[in-house]
Amino acid sequence: MIKITDFDTNLYTNFLTEVFPKVFPDYNIEELSRCIDLTGKKIIKCAIALYDNIPAGFMFYREFDEFIYCEYIGVDEKFRNKGIASEILEKICKSDSKQWIFEVEKERSENKTSNIFRKIGFVENPFPYDMPRAEEINPNAVYTLWSKYPLSRNDFNHIYTTLRDDNDF
Repeated sequence: MIKITDFDTNLYTNFLTEVFPKVFPDYNIEELSRCIDLTGKKIIKCAIALYDNIPAGFMFYREFDEFIYCEYIGVDEKFRNKGIASEILEKICKSDSKQWIFEVEKERSENKTSNIFRKIGFVENPFPYDMPRAEEINPNAVYTLWSKYPLSRNDFNHIYTTLRDDNDF
């Protein structure tokens, strides 16, 4: 059984420290520390997926006025192919009427990640996307933007500007 719970620093920091670098090997551990720090400051949220009460997956996300932005979503390799990522998306994203935004490395968007997003009903946006902070996070990656609902060019530009200008991003 899969259960989604809020992040508790005392319970799940070790899990994230172990799993995050495996899920995102091209990213540095400082990025995880930044996310945990911003979670403690209530700037972003973290959901933990438990599989039979064992931490198995996570999602860092942030609420803006008009949309919710997913920083990271990942599943421990020991628990892959059990529907955990889909469950996180279904329980958190689909239950909220706001627009959800995901940046996905193009390489990942052309494989299983895109299949999960499509299955849940998310759409890949056709507009060219130059991720803010890409040089700091993973300078070799090309990103694409996925969303819960199709975006107009104006909505896309607004979201991009909001993310680019955000000091905590």
